Amino acid sequence: CYSRVGFQKILGELGDSVFQSPPEETDSEGHDVLLHCNFTTISTSPYFFWYRQYPNQPPQNILAAYKSAAEKNTFISGKFLTVLMDDNKTVPLKIAAVAFRDRAVYYCALSPTLFWAELHLQRYKK
Repeated sequence: CYSRVGFQKILGELGDSVFQSPPEETDSEGHDVLLHCNFTTISTSPYFFWYRQYPNQPPQNILAAYKSAAEKNTFISGKFLTVLMDDNKTVPLKIAAVAFRDRAVYYCALSPTLFWAELHLQRYKK
């Protein structure tokens, strides 16, 4: 049995971008999978978000990452782990012991995301 993990490119604000490659990862159940996300940004303190999207479902935020000396730029949530490597301009996602239920599209996004933009717009409308 294999888990398929898809990628898509998401662009941030002017001067900011993320690029995920390769476009698809396949591995046997029980193995760890590493999904790559490279970025460019003009921000000195960028925030990154990893999302998972199952077919016919909205994306779910599974992990966030930012520059943090206290956290050593390492963030864990359940079976997901990421390390913000600012010098290499990468923020890979490790999925531990991948299983059939992990089959989904995984997105790497650079702040501000549409969610944050909508949140700020709603604040100003009040």
